[in-house]
Amino acid sequence: MGKVTDYLIKQVEKQVADRGIVVWYDPEKVYAKLLDTLQIPQTTLIRYEDSFFRLREKLEPYLEYIDQQGLPKQDCETPLRLIVYIPLHRSDTRSALAEAECAGAVIEPGAEVAERNTGLRIIAEQVFGAIRPDKAGEIAKKIDEGVYTIEELDKLAEYQIAGKIEALVTIYETQNTDEIILSFLGVDDKDKLIQSKKAVSEMRSLFISDAGLDIRQTDSPSALRHEARRALLMAEFLIGIPTNKLPGALSAIPVPHEKAHLEQVLRLCKSWRNRNDLRDSYRQAALDVEREMGLMALDIPTEYLLHNETFSAIEKKLILHAEKLILEGHYTETQDLAEKRKTSFWSTESPADGLRWSLLFLASRILSESKRIMAELKERNHDAASLIAMYAGEEHAWYRLDTAYRDFECLYARCEVELGSEHDQMEKVVINVRQEYTVTVQACIEKLTERVAKEGCAWGNILSQDKIFNTHVAPFLEQGAKIAYILVDSLRYEMGKEMVRGLLGDFETTVIPAIAKLPTITDVGMAALLPQGAQGLKIASSTAIKFAVAVGGTALKDRSSRIQYLRDKIGPDLPVCKLNDLIKPSKKQKEEIKQARCVVVTSQEIDLWGEEEDVGPEMREYMDQVIDKLRSAIRRLASLGITTIVVAADHGHLFGESIEGGMKMDAPGGNTLKISRRVWIGKGGAAGEGYIRLKAREIGLTGDMEFAFPRSLACFKAKGASTAYLHGGISLQELVIPLIILKAKEAKPEEIKAGKVHFDMSKSEITTRFFSITLRYSLQDLYGPDSLRVKVAVKAGKKEVGMPATAAYGFEESTREIILEKEKPNPVTIMLTEVEGVSSVTVSVIDAASRIELGCRKDVPVKISI
Repeated sequence: MGKVTDYLIKQVEKQVADRGIVVWYDPEKVYAKLLDTLQIPQTTLIRYEDSFFRLREKLEPYLEYIDQQGLPKQDCETPLRLIVYIPLHRSDTRSALAEAECAGAVIEPGAEVAERNTGLRIIAEQVFGAIRPDKAGEIAKKIDEGVYTIEELDKLAEYQIAGKIEALVTIYETQNTDEIILSFLGVDDKDKLIQSKKAVSEMRSLFISDAGLDIRQTDSPSALRHEARRALLMAEFLIGIPTNKLPGALSAIPVPHEKAHLEQVLRLCKSWRNRNDLRDSYRQAALDVEREMGLMALDIPTEYLLHNETFSAIEKKLILHAEKLILEGHYTETQDLAEKRKTSFWSTESPADGLRWSLLFLASRILSESKRIMAELKERNHDAASLIAMYAGEEHAWYRLDTAYRDFECLYARCEVELGSEHDQMEKVVINVRQEYTVTVQACIEKLTERVAKEGCAWGNILSQDKIFNTHVAPFLEQGAKIAYILVDSLRYEMGKEMVRGLLGDFETTVIPAIAKLPTITDVGMAALLPQGAQGLKIASSTAIKFAVAVGGTALKDRSSRIQYLRDKIGPDLPVCKLNDLIKPSKKQKEEIKQARCVVVTSQEIDLWGEEEDVGPEMREYMDQVIDKLRSAIRRLASLGITTIVVAADHGHLFGESIEGGMKMDAPGGNTLKISRRVWIGKGGAAGEGYIRLKAREIGLTGDMEFAFPRSLACFKAKGASTAYLHGGISLQELVIPLIILKAKEAKPEEIKAGKVHFDMSKSEITTRFFSITLRYSLQDLYGPDSLRVKVAVKAGKKEVGMPATAAYGFEESTREIILEKEKPNPVTIMLTEVEGVSSVTVSVIDAASRIELGCRKDVPVKISI
């Protein structure tokens, strides 16, 4: 109950106590709802419903307590306490309740006795005269106009009346003016109430007094909403733009000047677009105002728009501005702008814009890194060892350029940005990025090849690939540790570093740069990783074996011969499996791994996919999946009792623009044993300016074979499908490989239980191929990790039909894993990879380590016109 209701009930209670019987007339039914919950101790309530005969029948037993003079009998054992409620005017009863009226008291609107006058105005004047005498008369007037019910008066009394918005307080059940304004701006569900309470002028006054907006007078809530939306959004848009920089069309639009009003405008707009329950209304309102005001066509200096999020047109203008900046060489400025804007409202609301910002961020980073590397190449006369140290170092390491470029190409393939027309600049950015990356890689190859030609394979203290088994695998075997040795074909150093970042919470990790044996091909690299590899490798050739690499006199020509060699050296029961086998191992495989002291895992996916056919956009997706599969396999091995895991690669690879005809050259000729685009192996033949020739002993091999390597990105004319994916030669990307040592930590399942992921979708259905979700990680207990690594799965039935394309922060392009920081919302853009025949999807958030589902939206409707 509220103060007004309480006051009324006390008046009724007093009449019951004084007179025993109270006949209550309520012709306007003002108190009908109140009667449903009215409870006065030891008092009976009888209500008129549809007939006075029926009411008299209910009343008859109580009339026995009345004497012939119409007064309550004095000898009653229990005093009579009765209320008779009639929702009619007293004159309409034709004296049907004369005995009860005579014996008791009549309360009704307009009663001459003040204590019996139940007129709502009289009751309200008594209550508000005590708590807000300055408002009592105004409220009484509105009661006469039929504005307030007793329930609404209770709310007014509870909130002690908020200024001049009494009606709005009762309508929205809050005196928080921000909440009232935002609710009005966002939805129209209170419009009928506003109209009936004659509160349109109150609402208009609130916008004027709170935000200093200039809004025309109107009697319609919908018209007022339209005016208020335009005034508020234009005010935020124009704040911070000097008057002399405004186009003539906008110069006459009034903007608040008081500091408090300016702050309120900014606060209201920010809250409006950031609240999940209101963001759709903000989006539509902003698009409507933008179209109405013709903002897309107006020329406003971009420096005044850098921190503005009001309209979608701003995002479009800033993207074009950033593209221009990057083409002019302002890489740092572009990177800073892109990093800020990719999390803006319109970037999350319009995922295509968010993806373009992410592209620009990566592009500026690539161009900036390329510029820095080119400068560092010229700073001093690097030898081969220092070049490798620069590439694989920690701070400002050159390998980060390869990661950024891989991410850029992967994202660009995913974006499907339509080039041409307004996207001409983006097309130029993409071309520029590819050219600069190619130029930088070329310069590094030329410098490294030059040093190798002069110094031979002088790698300094950097670990040689053929020593990996003896120094980092054999010792664990000798100690009796349960170890897995994972041999990955074509895993670049930078890919190994990225893979490890996703395992830091579950493993103690060490990544050591190592140098692959030249030539950087699978036959040599895999042989070098085997036992006795350090004792000398030799290229073997015979009539029976066209090409093989001999280790300790044993010729190894393929995977099966290398596996047999490992079993001969380690033990005949050595379990060996392929990477895909560990994603869903059979029961037998699990038991073999649990029982074994050493397990060998091989992965050929990257090389097979890269060399199978000329590289298309989907090729990058396939190759990057290997990193995710490796993480899964490593976690699986740990769950099966493997305590130490060593990951090594046979070689890296180059992956950029396709090699054009002008960059292809003739091989030396002579007696050719093997030729690929990046290496020639044989005897004799001619010398050439485009390549260097080295003898077997100069690259750490035995035998009399000779090797030719291109001095640049140029390639030999050789058979093969791919001209973008390459290996075999001398480059940092081909030579530097990761040696990864992982030691499983003790599992901490309680950390998973300690956290919760909140999952919000801005829309209830999916209408475009790109849509957004927002994830927020919070702790349920006092303790838990500060961050959580998750994956997002999008499925139609059991089929994967979507994937994350980007996130505001913590997104890994290769694995599409997302890091969530505690209590920091992370908007994630999802791309549907398949839409035909898909009517609904399930979106799940999964813990990357444990694969436990942390959140889910089932059966989200998909309504996309194909």
